Amino acid sequence: MFAKCLKHEMKATARVLLPLLICMVAVSIAATLSLGGLLSLESAYMGGITDSGEIEMAPSQNGGTLYGILDALTTLLVIAFFVVLIIAVVSVFVLMVRRFYTSFFTDEGYLTFTLPVTVDCHILTKAVSMIIWNVASYAAMGFSIFIFVLGIFWSIPEAFEIDEYTKLYINQALDRFGDIFGSTVIFGILQMIASNIASFMLLYFSISVGCMLTKKHRFIVCAACVFVISGVVSEIMAIATELLSVPFQNMGYSEENVKLLAMAVMLISTVLYIVQGVGCYFGTRWILKNKINLE
Repeated sequence: MFAKCLKHEMKATARVLLPLLICMVAVSIAATLSLGGLLSLESAYMGGITDSGEIEMAPSQNGGTLYGILDALTTLLVIAFFVVLIIAVVSVFVLMVRRFYTSFFTDEGYLTFTLPVTVDCHILTKAVSMIIWNVASYAAMGFSIFIFVLGIFWSIPEAFEIDEYTKLYINQALDRFGDIFGSTVIFGILQMIASNIASFMLLYFSISVGCMLTKKHRFIVCAACVFVISGVVSEIMAIATELLSVPFQNMGYSEENVKLLAMAVMLISTVLYIVQGVGCYFGTRWILKNKINLE
């Protein structure tokens, strides 16, 4: 039943989010091609650089006109690219929150709770779909940025050139960082995953609390609940992490101790995020089973 519910949820959200992610990648490709064409045309028709630093076009009127058109098009595409990036990330968040709210706390909730599906299945469906679309949006965003940067590198590789001294300094800094924190990368990845999942569950719990408290002005109440509950939980997490990591902070300074402290803090934070996520899950579950307050 969970697989069927998840399939239905993914289909419902894909109608909006999938075209948006495809559009983001398409705009990044278009912006990259336009930028490459602009730079090629600039090399072909550039007559020099004026005293004010502006490009002086060669005598060809057609070349100058085409350059101006392509310059304006490239500017619009680059702006559109970054706008679509922001819209894509925000849209995933807004749509998934809206789906959670409408499925449980509006008239649609009457239909939702008449289905032969457990509350656990409903919550897990929403949580897993939100995780999937967040991963997909960040993957599409990373791919789009990679294409854009690769296009710039291909068109103007000299922009990425650095002198030997700077290159040596960067390599030494990276080697030093890797020696100290390289083995903690896996802990950082686990902490990031646990943090994201816990944030989703905290958001669902806060919305459930807000809808449980009132039937009127729910947007304002839910927003206040998200703000207050998130703030309280963040403070508790910070205090707990600080207290639990005290034994590691009192050790003498050395590379091994710094590495051990970083690993300990990440591991403690990961465990606390798991506790937070589980607690918010059962809190949301209890509200949906016992304190549901439909419009």
